[in-house]
This record gives sequence, C-alpha cells and structure tokens, in this order.
Amino acid sequence: MKRYMASRLAKIVGITFSSYVAVKYTREQLKRTNVFASEIKNQKESDGIEGEIENSRTPNLDSLKLRNVQIFFRHGARTPLKFIPGVEEAFWDARFLMGSLPHADIEYEVHNIHGGGRQPPQDLESHYAKTRFKGGCIAGQLTQLGQSQMVDLGRSIGKKYLKSLDLNPEYSASSEQDIFIRSTNINRTILSAKCVVAGMFGCNNVKDPLKILVSKRATEILYPNQHHCHLLKAVWTAGWVDFDKLAGFKDDRLSVQSALGFTDDINVNICDCRDVLVARQAHGLALPKQLAPVMSVIEDRATQMITVATCGLESERQSTVPLTGGPMVYLVLHHMDSVVMNKSDSKKMCLYSCHDSSLIPLLEAIGSFDNKWPPYAASVTFELYEDDNGEFWVRTLYLDEEIKVRNCDSAIVTLDKFHDEVNAYAMSPEQFWARCHGKEAIVDPLMDKILQELIQISRSGLRSKKDTDGQYLQ
Repeated sequence: MKRYMASRLAKIVGITFSSYVAVKYTREQLKRTNVFASEIKNQKESDGIEGEIENSRTPNLDSLKLRNVQIFFRHGARTPLKFIPGVEEAFWDARFLMGSLPHADIEYEVHNIHGGGRQPPQDLESHYAKTRFKGGCIAGQLTQLGQSQMVDLGRSIGKKYLKSLDLNPEYSASSEQDIFIRSTNINRTILSAKCVVAGMFGCNNVKDPLKILVSKRATEILYPNQHHCHLLKAVWTAGWVDFDKLAGFKDDRLSVQSALGFTDDINVNICDCRDVLVARQAHGLALPKQLAPVMSVIEDRATQMITVATCGLESERQSTVPLTGGPMVYLVLHHMDSVVMNKSDSKKMCLYSCHDSSLIPLLEAIGSFDNKWPPYAASVTFELYEDDNGEFWVRTLYLDEEIKVRNCDSAIVTLDKFHDEVNAYAMSPEQFWARCHGKEAIVDPLMDKILQELIQISRSGLRSKKDTDGQYLQ
C-alpha cells in the first residue's frame, strides 16, 4: 500500500492535465526519422521485459483479499425503439411481455444523486410513449424477459461477491454504506438495477426500500451525453448522421434498403433495423424474411455506426474517447483510490445500470473493445484486490470472462499498472462539463484541431434533429 500511495501522490497533481492530453504521439511525431523509430522499438522491447517481470509475479487470486467490485451493466431485453419501414410489425403482447416478475418485486426509491430529493423528471419516457406497437407495448421498455436476465445477473453477482466482500446477506438501509447503486434516469435501467439487487439478495432478504441514484439528463455522464455537450454532438454526427461518409457504407445501406423495397430517396437507419431484429429474436418473434440475406451487413454496419457515434473515428479516438468513456473511467479510479486511502465514504461494491452506448466507450477507453455489440445484460467488471504485503491488484472482466486492459499481458495487474494505462483516458465530471460548456481551454493542439473539425462537420452536415431523440441510448 505504501508503494502505491507514494506513486499516486506523485501523480495526483497531474491528473487534471493528463486527462486532457490524451494523444500520446501526434501525427507529427509519427513522421519523425528512423532514428526516433528505433528509439521507440528499443523502448517497446524494454517495456516487454518489464511486462514479463510483471507477469512472473502475478498472484493467485486465492491468496488475495477482495476489497472492491465495480460493475457496469447494460439493461435487460426490451421492446424496440422504432419500427422498420416496409416491414410488417410483430405482435408485442403486453399481457405476456410486460409487468413485474414476482421474484423481482422489491420496493425501491429513485433519488437525484445531486440532491433535491426524489427522482428528477424523465423527459425521455414521454418520447418513448409516442411509439406503441401492436399488442399494446410501448417503445424502449424492459420486458419480463429482460427482468429475468437481470435477476440472473444479480444471482451471479451475489454468489461471487457477497461472501468474498463480507457483505450482509440481507439488504437494508445500512447496506448503502457498502453498496453504491447508480442508474441512468430511464425506466429500463432503473428497473434493471432493481432486478439485479433482487437477484443478489433474494426478495425475502431485501428488508428496506432499495435506493437507486440517478442524474437528470443535463448532467448525465454514464453515456456520451451528446444532447448536452456540443463536442459530443460533433462526434455523434460522424456515426449517427453522416454515416454515408464512412468507407463503403452507402453501398451496404443501399443493399439493405433494396431488400426492404426502397430506393435511395428514403434513408434507412441501419441501427434501427438491428434494434428491431435483436429485440424480436430475443423474445422469440418472427424475423422479416426479406432481411435474411443482409443480416450480417446490418450487424456489421450497425456496430460500426454506434462505435463511431460513441467513440469517434478510429484515427481520432485518443482524443475523443476521454470525452465519451473518460468520466466512467474516472469513476472506477476514484472508487479504487477511496478504498486504498481508507476513506470513510469508500464502497465495497458499485453497481452502474446503463446502456450499450455506455459499455462501448468504456471498453474502448481501457483498450478492450472487441468491435462486437454488447448484448442485453452485458457487464464490465473491475475487481480490486489486496495482497499480504499491502499491494493492490486489479482484475478486469467482460461478459464474466477475463480481459486484458491496454498494454497489459495479463487480466490481473497491479493497481499502479492499471492507473498508468487508463489514466490518460480518465476525465472527472467537473473537467468533462467544463470542456463541454467551453469553460476549460483545450491544451492539446491536436485535440483542438480534431474537435474543431468535428464541430465544423456538425454545423455543416447535421440533418434534422427530428426523431433522433432516444436513438443514442440502446
């Protein structure tokens, strides 16, 4: 612990600055002479030796004490957000698909994380209510299948962590001292959080109403908040609005439209198509036969769209990902530091109920995104351990499988190493909003150039905002 604390104290002063300077090598640096390239090669070889040393002392988990777990999870299965034009509607029977499951039926309260009492208004739900499907279901709502998926996730979490974290097997108001529960202010994520806790403890062991913390939309950081950050509006535009500018995209889009019987006069959103197809498939509803030949095209291009919309263009991600996934990375580091420093408000467990548009930039920020769309109930887990010598270790998992953080050869690394590799992508909420509101200068010239270009694209190419609300949150 002493070793870690000395390292952290040396870094704390520079956190604000390093959070902004996300680009390690500028384009100009990459064009330097072969001599510089040789130096980089020698440095990489040196780093490789250090990595081998790091791996050689990777401890056995059984010898470590678990101190903190943070889990970011996508909500469970839900109704679609939209219709696919030219495709016959499925019958979304609300009598069988909606309603609370008995084994997930616990009392809960939703509170504003910034104070002021109970839940702030959910302006997005009124948008979803405008879309009603055959059978009575409305758009974007957690179904009973989705609830069941989240209960199962909660059972898995409870089995793995309640005992190892020395948590009380009964949930009560005092559990808030050890467990932090955060959700986006949307019904499907709030209910998903409730179901996870019901699965963790069992309904009979939840003695007091569950407290779920949310933020109003204007201050949300658990997804790339493009509606309230002009810089992210520019990033979002490249993937969600100006997608035809992506290499080969227009031809693929036209092939999907041709399968639907449309010409280029109608611009079909491929992500909307995927959303309906995945929701139907999850609930056992028939898939439209005319789209069978282009299913792989829809999957690949939709994934490309949401990745660019939430992370930026691939060549610019060292600059854009700190804005989209950086606030979540900051939360992870912040809670780990609180545990290491034995702060009175430190938590044993942090649960974040969010979206695929949250997990993608988070995974990209830690260098672990596999370019596959996160499924319903997907989760990213960060485990913090301490060994007998007071040294801290981090293990990272995705879909309950170990993953390696950027530049790491093992899924289990020292906390120092974890900090070193992800800190450049971390951005505190205060820093994020200062940037978004133009109150903080951009200190990196390359980032400034990139973002100014993106802003220009947004101003010149942004199509009508009509009917884009809510598409970003999948």
